[in-house]
Amino acid sequence: MPDENQTMKRNILLFGSSSKLSLNILYCLKDTDFSVHFLSNNTKNAAAFSRLTASYQLAQGEEWKLEEVVRVILDKKIDLLMPVGEAEVSFIEAYSAELEQHCICQWVTPAADFKIAINKNALAAELKATGVPVPIHAPISSEQDILAFTATTGFPVLLKPTRISFGWGIKKFTTLQPLLDHFTKNNLYQKEYILQQFIVGSDINCNVLCENGKVIYHSIQESPVRYGVNFSPHDTIKFGPDENVITEVSKVMSRFNWHGIANIDIRRDHKTKQIYILEINGRYWGSVIGSLKRAGLNFPDIAAHYALGERITIPEMGSGLQVSSARLLRSLLSFKPFSIDDTKFHSYGADPKARVMQMLEKFR
Repeated sequence: MPDENQTMKRNILLFGSSSKLSLNILYCLKDTDFSVHFLSNNTKNAAAFSRLTASYQLAQGEEWKLEEVVRVILDKKIDLLMPVGEAEVSFIEAYSAELEQHCICQWVTPAADFKIAINKNALAAELKATGVPVPIHAPISSEQDILAFTATTGFPVLLKPTRISFGWGIKKFTTLQPLLDHFTKNNLYQKEYILQQFIVGSDINCNVLCENGKVIYHSIQESPVRYGVNFSPHDTIKFGPDENVITEVSKVMSRFNWHGIANIDIRRDHKTKQIYILEINGRYWGSVIGSLKRAGLNFPDIAAHYALGERITIPEMGSGLQVSSARLLRSLLSFKPFSIDDTKFHSYGADPKARVMQMLEKFR
């Protein structure tokens, strides 16, 4: 039986597929004014085992159906609909008129701008045309495209799908023949890929909530210099302000009239210190708990209040360091060791069974 404080909380319906993002958002909302109900279209979503949800339901099929989402909204008396990933953002944008007859929706960007922004090739072309720095890049649809690009830029180069998350599918090539062989073997000429100039440098993420193109608040995080074999997000990240980064990001968000949450990937050249916009993720990000723990900004909570028309006080962005498990272990040999609280795993104790199931997801 829920206690009196629990019954006073307003209801969020969080819906999505990714276990990692789902559990991170649930953690951010666990001590807020909201009860979170969860709807997933992923039969393996670890949120099914979470103790941070008020309820959990599995959708019928992988495609979101308006009538099914509305049924859950009505059944759970939902006040706010919150998307986990970009597919859910697009769903809200497509059916906003129908959905808003029953609840408030988290802010989303108009579809025409959103589709350009989350496509690496379309985004880079648009930003280059408007004078925002981006790496040299080109879409690839033939062997001639590869030869022309590499003749101009040389090696190494990065091969990227135009639509992917968490660094999946990115490969680095240092010579021509393996690149040509990879395209032929995997029939990539028939798919949407780009080649991009490889820049040695640090990875920066600028995380924002925007209202009609204006950045309301943001956090910035930066990795150590990366030389490029593993393109997954780095677990050692430093949070803090950077005026150059937010100035460029504000231009980009204004261009796309961005309305809602976004995570902007950036690379800083380790020699020139020039920053380059790489991509926009139109969703919450993997280190959203880091934004809360290190920078003091609870993006899901603030975004929920703003969507509901509540202009709550937003704290100043703080600074802090999150370290990887490898760095934690190395530090144990020093006189100033880090602790588990300095890693991303500090939050796992709040939802242990779900986190175990998240780590085992690909084996289940």
